[in-house]
Amino acid sequence: MAESGGSSFEPENNVGLAFGLNVMAGACTGIGAALVVLKKDIGPVATGGVLTFSAGVMVFVSFVEIYMSKSLDAFKGYFDEKVGLDDELSSSRAFQVSMASFFGGILITMGLDYLVHFLHDLRERKRSGSGRDLSGMDVEAAAEGDAPGGEEGEKPGPEEVSESNLVTAGLITAVAIALHNFPEGLATFMAALVDAKLGAAMAIAIAIHNIPEGMAVALPIFKATGSRWKAVLLGTLSGLTEPLGGLVGYLVVVNTGMSDLAYAILFGVVAGMMVYISMEELFPLALKYDAENKVATKTFYLGMLVIGLSLVLFTI
Repeated sequence: MAESGGSSFEPENNVGLAFGLNVMAGACTGIGAALVVLKKDIGPVATGGVLTFSAGVMVFVSFVEIYMSKSLDAFKGYFDEKVGLDDELSSSRAFQVSMASFFGGILITMGLDYLVHFLHDLRERKRSGSGRDLSGMDVEAAAEGDAPGGEEGEKPGPEEVSESNLVTAGLITAVAIALHNFPEGLATFMAALVDAKLGAAMAIAIAIHNIPEGMAVALPIFKATGSRWKAVLLGTLSGLTEPLGGLVGYLVVVNTGMSDLAYAILFGVVAGMMVYISMEELFPLALKYDAENKVATKTFYLGMLVIGLSLVLFTI
């Protein structure tokens, strides 16, 4: 937690760990791709539960640790020491600008989300009359190991998706997920940079939901080409923008001299990004898997409880 005074962060000690966590979380898309080519069955309800568990961890960490304990405190320290405001006024200003940073992060991620949907619409326009949606949100088929054309091993019929459309779907999904993973990489890196325990919690949550994302990329590529290595390669590459997000975070922090103000803004933005991803992407996708909400809501709260208890243990 930032203290009110000067630059209280010491990121140099955690740079290697932060990048390592980025790589680990991003590489888990490769695990999802491998599950597709190995035809491992993962039930849709269980996958939905995993996604909302991850969302619960990310939402709790974003509000309690990143926003309240990192961004707000750092802004308070900046207004106390650098601007010289009295305690009451600095608290008010800190709350105002941290809130602005938080919603700025939401708006940034919303912009990336619109870009993802633009790419999805572009792929839809290139389809040749198929009514089957094999976008990145069709990952339930990957989880169940179903072939797009019906029974495993059957060639697609005239009403099904052509091989070229499947390849296009896989490539567009890979780009979309890569864009989606960029802010997650920034969030993990910034968290780990100043707090190894917090960074590890974020990395684990992101790694868990990266597995079905890798499946979404690999499924259409594998069904269209029959190539295991292409499916696994593209699935893995889609997650490697997470280290890139970490690199951008590191360069921004270095260029601002590791100041409290830079950290305050970045942590506020990161918190907004993580909440948006959790509530706009992970939770709705989980309910597509678990349509009857058998476990999704419960595992969301379970994720919050688990990460909350783990943070409490570190204070004992």
